[in-house]
Amino acid sequence: MTARWSTKAVRNNFVTNRIVPIWNSLPEDIVSAPNRNTFKNRLDTFWDSQPMKYKYREPYLTGTGLKIYLAEIYLERLIERLKL
Repeated sequence: MTARWSTKAVRNNFVTNRIVPIWNSLPEDIVSAPNRNTFKNRLDTFWDSQPMKYKYREPYLTGTGLKIYLAEIYLERLIERLKL
């Protein structure tokens, strides 16, 4: 797979351009999997053996969910300080 060259920054952020280096770095046995489930299983096994770059299994928080999460962390830290 090759990425298309572009003079526009917007084009460089397209999924097709971001995924090319990742796809090209995968071993041949993963890329040539006979079906989707085999591909997913082999990919998970491969990623488990690699150093973690992104915690893709962690929940993705945005908006209100992120605000609640950060408020909970703040309150936990505040409670810890008060106990000292």
